[in-house]
Amino acid sequence: MPISEHFNKKTANGANIYISCVDNVKARLEIAEILSKAKNQAYSPYCDPFYWMDYGNMQKTGQVILGTLKNIGQPKSKKYDAVSQLPVISERFDLKKIKDKDSGPSCSHAQALAKQDLFINSSLSTLRCHILWELLKEGRTDKSGLYLNLENLRANSIPV
Repeated sequence: MPISEHFNKKTANGANIYISCVDNVKARLEIAEILSKAKNQAYSPYCDPFYWMDYGNMQKTGQVILGTLKNIGQPKSKKYDAVSQLPVISERFDLKKIKDKDSGPSCSHAQALAKQDLFINSSLSTLRCHILWELLKEGRTDKSGLYLNLENLRANSIPV
């Protein structure tokens, strides 16, 4: 069941998939810290943390990053090259080097309309949902995220 609430150490309850979209690097680092501790906690199987999907954007570009919070055992396959772990956003990029002023415009309505392309958030959200749908429906995905550029109308997937 989706839970939409302010995410912090007190409200972080077990979930299989965490999805974040925040306005600044500080918030991403806080989420990374909370989730790094949550992966070692004992939860019921329905609340065990497996995936963290984060997305963020600038004015006309954005990214979606799907990572695993722990090793996820994979069956042997002759058809697929299965991997048990994908880097989360804080492992893929050194977020501590990014200054908050460089982390993009706010997603609040007034600021967003002045600083973001009208369709950047909805485009990223739709593409993110496709990756998530594939993961849930097929039980696998060959994408660990994507980069989107609305200026040149390109979306490039990040292969597993």
